[in-house]
Amino acid sequence: MDSSITEGGGTSGMRVVTRRYLFNKMQEQNLQNFDENLNYLERFILSQDEYCEEEKKEVKHKLSYLKSQFKKKWMEAHKKSQLFLQKNDKWLQGTFEIPRVKRRSSGRPTKSFLESSERSKRRKTQVVRSAVDKELLIHAAQTCLQSSGERIASNILKDITNSPQTAQAYQKAYKITKQCEKSFQQDPTTALSMFVEANLSRRQYEIIRNSNKKFYPSYKLLQQAKQTCYPAKDAYRITETCAEINLQDLMDHTAKRLATYLEDVLK
Repeated sequence: MDSSITEGGGTSGMRVVTRRYLFNKMQEQNLQNFDENLNYLERFILSQDEYCEEEKKEVKHKLSYLKSQFKKKWMEAHKKSQLFLQKNDKWLQGTFEIPRVKRRSSGRPTKSFLESSERSKRRKTQVVRSAVDKELLIHAAQTCLQSSGERIASNILKDITNSPQTAQAYQKAYKITKQCEKSFQQDPTTALSMFVEANLSRRQYEIIRNSNKKFYPSYKLLQQAKQTCYPAKDAYRITETCAEINLQDLMDHTAKRLATYLEDVLK
């Protein structure tokens, strides 16, 4: 190994080389001017490891001062290699540290507790659950919620753990609330009718829906509702020159759609 290079020397995670070594590398290229040499030096150092973009910026920043020093001393030596070496012998013995790539873990990235699956959460909490009483865990959860400002959640947890009847009441009320929210949403067929009559584009509908996402169904549901407006696929045929449909299938589908639309009247 070149004595001008020290592997693992200097600061941890650095490769140490002498300035003379870097100067010799530039001279070996026989480039036309010193600026080209400095550009080569940058490419050479960046090729020493598999740097990411952020690490490349760090290396370039570290190298910029060295390049300016080389350029200044080269000009002071009147662009003469021999004179440059004579005047800067001691300086060239100094070192430059090339950062090494920060090794990244090759395994699966660790997920936070909230991002983990229910199975992972059970596994992560197994030791705590087996070592600590249920009442203590519940009290700790209540206190933690209250101290973090979530007093309503803390009170609800206290209520449902103190009384099974209260827990059932909360569950029933929650189900009713979810059902009300679902029934409050506009029917996809009605929304599709508005979409067609107003000649809306998808973007225009999405803008309207953003004003009340709970009320207006998603565009995907509109597409599904639109598909129910067509007869079965085997009832029609479309080519480059014509389009035809089985009349009986069309009549059956029309009658079915009318019966669905007028269901309340027909009852």
